[in-house]
Amino acid sequence: IEAIKKLDKIGTQNFSKKQKRKLEKLVLANEFYFKQLIFEILNYLESQNITDIVLEDLNTATFAASFIKNPEFEIKYSRIIRVLRLGNVKEWFNSQAEKRGIRVHLTNPAYSSQTCPNPECGYTDRANRPNAETFCCIVCGYTNNSHIVSAINLNRRLVVDVLKTNLHNLDKFGRMTPKPMKKEKVKELLSSFSLLPTS
Repeated sequence: IEAIKKLDKIGTQNFSKKQKRKLEKLVLANEFYFKQLIFEILNYLESQNITDIVLEDLNTATFAASFIKNPEFEIKYSRIIRVLRLGNVKEWFNSQAEKRGIRVHLTNPAYSSQTCPNPECGYTDRANRPNAETFCCIVCGYTNNSHIVSAINLNRRLVVDVLKTNLHNLDKFGRMTPKPMKKEKVKELLSSFSLLPTS
């Protein structure tokens, strides 16, 4: 990231051949790092007999629309994603996971960290997430790390039939991909699920 910041000051249109090679090396090194990380994650999943994983269907367009900066490096996430080609992470995951017989499901990222995972609540609101790390439901008071909340909610989208079928298309192998729909429709479906009787 520090290297990207230095290159940003020069501007890609002003790069010398040496600077272009430097950026290419940086991208390749980063790609190797992420593929290795995916390899280690899949090793762990395999050791736990996990056969399905759910990823948020984040894409470069999602990040391009974001102005959020990484607080540690003071650079926009959209810039990091674009330059390091991290939009390919889904494909890298898919390609490695398929070889191991692990299905990769994609789901709409909307509200995954803003929906209360308490089965007696399920309230969805931006105010439930006061900052990047914290989830605190403004209705029932459920509190947890926002990333853990997101993981619980993403898992539900796979295992709860009403969410699985209403939010996703399924291919012949049973893999989910998000149905095209506006965020408001996703929120409506999540809200209707939270109103279902719990057993």
